[in-house]
Amino acid sequence: MGVEPRVLLSTTAIGSQYRRWYRQLFEPSHRWFASNRNWDFVVIDRFLDKAWHSVEHIPLQKLLLADEPEVSKYDWVVHIDADVFANWRLNINLPEMSESRVGGVNEWNQPTREARAAWNLEWNWPKTPTDYYSAAGFPLETSMLINTGVLVFSPRYHGDFFKDIFHQVAPAASGHPKGFHFEQAAIGYYLQLNGVFLEMSKEWNMIWTLLKETRKPTSHRARKRLLSHALDQNVFTHFAAASWKQERFQLRRRYLIGRRPPQMGLTSLGSRQ
Repeated sequence: MGVEPRVLLSTTAIGSQYRRWYRQLFEPSHRWFASNRNWDFVVIDRFLDKAWHSVEHIPLQKLLLADEPEVSKYDWVVHIDADVFANWRLNINLPEMSESRVGGVNEWNQPTREARAAWNLEWNWPKTPTDYYSAAGFPLETSMLINTGVLVFSPRYHGDFFKDIFHQVAPAASGHPKGFHFEQAAIGYYLQLNGVFLEMSKEWNMIWTLLKETRKPTSHRARKRLLSHALDQNVFTHFAAASWKQERFQLRRRYLIGRRPPQMGLTSLGSRQ
């Protein structure tokens, strides 16, 4: 019988207001999800590189995580955004991964390529993944748009690679007109440019906004049914673009009253001195 890999589930929640809603809506699901799989859990709650500390640098902190001494002992890091709901009731573990690759989800397939293209056209968003990357300053011919809200990587293989990406893009991130989309475009660009991206199935990062806006539920009750089904069927449901605000009451009802989330080691990771 082989040795089980050591896995760390991590997220980033910087700023008191941001941490407040994170603790209410998402942190319990993260702790239960990790505990049910015997994974460790950590929250990046301060900037890991004090030289770069604007709000646009918050999502880039995941690139520095693998360089932390406490993290190097893990075989895998599963980093999820703070607005991702983890389905702790689902009996599923990581799919087979390659240490040399970084796992993630191609959001251009959500819910289907045709529905996604039509939605982007309706809202005057980039018509193709290539247009998306080009708009952020990254010329790339591709059919994949990587959503960086969930990334699976090996600290041993990707620590230096991620750190190099951070230092290449950190100067441009401050005040960039694409905002948080710059981080996603930058990481997706370098993952594809270097041929290290491994596509995972969409249930590992189901984007709620895309599902809701393309299915177009016609009533509050229909939207609640769609959301309940998404939370039940997916490993991670991603409430990007603050879409959690409309669904916060249903998210809270997902938690068992009176049950406290488990406490695990390595639950906070602060800034370097």
